[in-house]
Amino acid sequence: MKIIRIFQIAFVILSTVACNNNQQKQTVQEIDTKTESSISLNNGNKWLVNKEMTPFIKASEELLMEYLTGNNNDFKGLAKVLKENNNKLITSCTMKGKSHDELHKWLHPHLELVKELETSKSQKNTKEIIEQMKVSFQMFNTYFQ
Repeated sequence: MKIIRIFQIAFVILSTVACNNNQQKQTVQEIDTKTESSISLNNGNKWLVNKEMTPFIKASEELLMEYLTGNNNDFKGLAKVLKENNNKLITSCTMKGKSHDELHKWLHPHLELVKELETSKSQKNTKEIIEQMKVSFQMFNTYFQ
């Protein structure tokens, strides 16, 4: 009887873990799909981002990759630096026209992710946000140069 109960508990735990992993993947796919469907290429080419803005985007992407590969847990520190880079990015914007509009389709959701990271309360939520940020930078690199 105890063995059956142990198997039941193990099944519930495994089902919960599998469900959470599928839910995280679904969330990332939903963001990817929403963002990708709204951003368009420039006649099949990537949009140009002005040279004053590019360093802040690249620096943020590098910080995120360092965070991921360095087993760093200071997500509040990461959020602070990403927010600072975003503020510098915004103040350096001189873009106009369609390229500017397309960049904002990427930038607004990205800014929201940084806000969410700042206020994250759980490690699970933080991991989801970090994964979404990774997807966000992949989207940037798909549509912009």
